Amino acid sequence: MKTKSGNFYESVVKYDKMNENGMLKKVSETYCIEADSFADAESKTYDELASYSEGEFEIKDITPAKYTEVFINEDAGADSKYFKAKLELVTIDEMTLKEKKTSVYYLVLASDFADSLRIIQEAMASSLVDYVTAQITESKVLEMFMKDED
Repeated sequence: MKTKSGNFYESVVKYDKMNENGMLKKVSETYCIEADSFADAESKTYDELASYSEGEFEIKDITPAKYTEVFINEDAGADSKYFKAKLELVTIDEMTLKEKKTSVYYLVLASDFADSLRIIQEAMASSLVDYVTAQITESKVLEMFMKDED
């Protein structure tokens, strides 16, 4: 398993895609972009999709992602999907001795729901904080574009 921390944006792009019967159909797809700013995310979206798509495309929306860390199952295979996971970190307030839950979000690349849960458990195994996996949902993210490693 690989983990990646950083600033992530979700970019929704609309373009004409050729379907199985050879007809063009307008589709909207979501991509995860690792970037330093909105401008950087927009630029990276154009750069990456220019090499993938034929014809024109339009960026419909760019939003900062709630997650700052991505867990990647490198053995997930071609049919892998991105899942959004909401974990609640459980801590005790030392003054009031009351339990406090703080929500954190992760993006997980996995072959299926069970694999995404396994990856989360593996990633959190070394954590000293108690947590509850509150929610795992399949994400609309189709692909992720990371920064170039220096």
